[in-house]
Order: sequence, then C-alpha cells, then structure tokens
Amino acid sequence: MAGSYGNIGLIYYKKKEYDKALEYHFKSLEIHKELVGEQNFDVAISLGNIGNVYSKQFEYDKALQYYSKSLEMYKQLFGNKHIYVAMSYNNIANLFVDRLQYQSALKYYHLGIVADVRNYNDTTNITKVPAMKNYIEYKYLLNALQSKAKIFADTNIILPKFNTLSRIKLALTHYQAADTLISIARQDITTKSDKLALGEQASKIYKGAIEVCIDLESSARTSNGTHYKEQAFYFSERNKSSVLLEALAGAEALQYAGIPDTLLQIEHGLSINIANYKNLENNAENDSMQTVWNNRFFRAQRSYDSLINAFETNYLEYYNLKYNNSPTTVEQVSNLLDKRTAMHRIQLFISKATKIILVM
Repeated sequence: MAGSYGNIGLIYYKKKEYDKALEYHFKSLEIHKELVGEQNFDVAISLGNIGNVYSKQFEYDKALQYYSKSLEMYKQLFGNKHIYVAMSYNNIANLFVDRLQYQSALKYYHLGIVADVRNYNDTTNITKVPAMKNYIEYKYLLNALQSKAKIFADTNIILPKFNTLSRIKLALTHYQAADTLISIARQDITTKSDKLALGEQASKIYKGAIEVCIDLESSARTSNGTHYKEQAFYFSERNKSSVLLEALAGAEALQYAGIPDTLLQIEHGLSINIANYKNLENNAENDSMQTVWNNRFFRAQRSYDSLINAFETNYLEYYNLKYNNSPTTVEQVSNLLDKRTAMHRIQLFISKATKIILVM
C-alpha cells in the first residue's frame, strides 16, 4: 500500500498536479512510519519526494525542511559517502539556485561532490575539484560539477569573494573535471537510454566550456589567449564524440571482419558485470559487502581494460571506432592544410549550434 501510494504520488508529480502528489506522498509516509518506524530508508525516500513537490510549489522553506530530514536519515543509515547522500545535497543546492542564493548553492553542490567521491573529504573549500576517480555515482557528480561551473561562469551572479577572471577560471576547471568524468562514465554505462542522456548532458557541458574559453581568451592580455582558443577547439571536438555517435560507431564497428564472436561476447559480459558490481557496491548494506563488490568490480575493470588493449593491438579499426575518443587538435588540423595556406588565427564564434570557425 505504501509503495503504491508513493508511485501514484510520483505520477501526479510528473503530471504537475502537485496537491494530489502531496496527498499520496503523505499517505505513503504515514504507512511507512507505522510499519517500520521513523528511521528507515523508505521513510527517507518519502521525505525527499515531499521535498521535491514543495520545491515545485515554490514552498522553499518546507522543501528545505523535508530535504534536510531526508538527508540526515540517509547519513544515519549509510554514512557520509553514499549515492542518496549526494542526491540529497544536490536537491538542496538546486533549491538554493531557485531561491537565487548562489553562495549556498555552491556550498551544497560541493558537499554533494564530497559525498560522491570516496577519497575526497574537503568540505570547506568550494573552489577545489577532486580527481575524477573512485566516485560512487557519476550522474550526481556530473550534475554538481556542471552546476558549479555555470554559477562561476555567470558574471551576472554576485559572488562577493571572487573577481570576474578568477571565477571564470574556476568554471573552466570544473568543466575540465566534467570532461574527464564523461570519458570515464562512458565506459561504465551499458544501457542505450543512459548513453543518450549522457550525450545530451555532455553537449551542454561542452557548449558551456567553449563559452568560458572564449571569455577567457578575450580577457587574456598575454599568449594565454592562444591557449584558450585551443581549449575551445578541444571542447568543440569533444562535443562531436557524443554518446549517440559512439553507439552508432559500435554498430558500424561490428561490420569489420576478423573479430571472433567470443571476444565480442566477453566484451558485452564484462561491461554488464562492471555496471552491476558498481551498483551493488554503491548500495551495499555494510562495509564488508562493499569491499566484496569493490573487489569484483576492480577485477572486472582490469579484464575489460586488458581486452580494450587487445582490440587496440589486434583490431585497430574496431578500437578506433568504438573506444578512441581522442579529439583532433589545432596542430593536427594545421598539419593537414596545404603548405601554401597559413593559419594566422583561430576565430571562435558561438551560435545556437555552438560552432567553431577557422579563419585562415
């Protein structure tokens, strides 16, 4: 009954019938409390769902109240490093963005990043970015990085502690971390829907990164201007390697002869196992089981990496189509030009389609 009420509440939420959504989420919450008590995972889910509805109704104080209760419950149940803890911090940060309280939003996005990276614990310095490894869930981590970058890059937002140039540089740092995470996440996901969603988000991230590079290039008074032009070109090339194109490339790659079906089956099986082990590790009930799934994930990932190396050595066409995402550089483009053609400068132009125009 509690689950059914919660699902009905989610449907009304999707239909934007928020009063009805609240009615059913509160019914779900009360039944869960009666059955399992105040401190329970299902109770935390219901509290978060109610927070989502209040946020859409612009009842920000009530939304924050329920988000905070949900967050504290997740922390008590799972500790400070968990997918649902990261999700809750992101929800609170999004709420502060809606309230135009950007300093607080930056704080909670950063706390979400800390909750999503196991070996990163700096909760105070919101300008720092951790290494993109040993993360728990790429979706919330990527959202937090992108959201922080957008806040730093929007100079119409007042951030008293940062001057314009320093905050744009911070935006670029966060976009660069997001780019690294996108490359890693593409190897972790297996479903077509997740790949398409990542491709759509990646396109927005690269567009934002290009705009930041253009702002930095126009502000640079030294040779760094060329560096930022090249960075913009890099992000433009990265944008081309969307997840959709990757999926199409994988289909085209299968047309190449000489790849044993057994290798393709091993590749598919390993990718499924990696995703499953990652999910089981993230949702493990205790440290002991988390270690078990982490070890299996690590072994599967090593086998997968070895297989990719074998593809690069023995089946280069397949490897280039499916796994080689290295973007073209400005130098490579220059080398392809006729020797009589001089590339004097690269003029960067952003349109609605985010294009880069090379002016000779």
